[in-house]
Amino acid sequence: LEPAVRAGLSLAPPGLRASRGLRSLVLRANRSGDVLATAVVRSDADVAAVAPILSNLVTACALTGAAVQVFGGESDAVHGRMDPVVVGGAPALEERIAGVPLPVLPLAFFQVNPGVLEGIVERVRHLVGPARSLLDAYCGVGALGFAVAVGLPNPPEVQGCDVVESGILAARETAEQLGIRGTWWAGPPRRDGISPAEVAIVDPPRKGCTANELDAVLATTPRRLIYVSCSPRSLARDAERILARGYEAAGLWPADMLPQTAHLELVAAFDLA
Repeated sequence: LEPAVRAGLSLAPPGLRASRGLRSLVLRANRSGDVLATAVVRSDADVAAVAPILSNLVTACALTGAAVQVFGGESDAVHGRMDPVVVGGAPALEERIAGVPLPVLPLAFFQVNPGVLEGIVERVRHLVGPARSLLDAYCGVGALGFAVAVGLPNPPEVQGCDVVESGILAARETAEQLGIRGTWWAGPPRRDGISPAEVAIVDPPRKGCTANELDAVLATTPRRLIYVSCSPRSLARDAERILARGYEAAGLWPADMLPQTAHLELVAAFDLA
């Protein structure tokens, strides 16, 4: 970041008002050492100041790509939902999860620990089994659903949804490349969007599923629901709703996604009684 500092760019943390500078800087890397940098700024006026610096950093710091997103909200969120604009280099990285090539976008969700993610994929593959149809809710770029489906002897038809539209566009492209049949839409799980699926995977943000989103998934009565959670508290709350709808707990597996922190990833399975 030294070139940015020498150029007079203020590295402002979230919540700190600044007339010019960064709200946050998001770095994404793959296991090959490629790096994407995304600057999140407060207004369109800041883009003109930040974009040239990031573009220069692509060369000076050997970044694979750089992008800018405008997010003027007053919350403590690191970034917003608007798609970032690429200002230099490549628009995405590639990471291989359980042998499956997947795109890593500047801000679309992707698990930060690929080694642990591969362990989760193996567990979820076992739990999905010989399903003919699979729902991948909160799918991001489709990392979990695709890696699971490709590793099965007869890949199921997949339907996926996520609120980040760029992630859904990437998921559609990846599905075509992998030969996975299915449909993907931008938005949360909703009753008028989901078709019945034998198995449902939900991988919501830390706050868990909203009541309406979880009801939309459960309304399709999948024989097995696999819940991937990064918050034991929201998982416990949502598990009560799932059990109340006639499901039984079938197993719980922890995964240390962020070593040496208090955070723990959990994979929970529920079967329709």
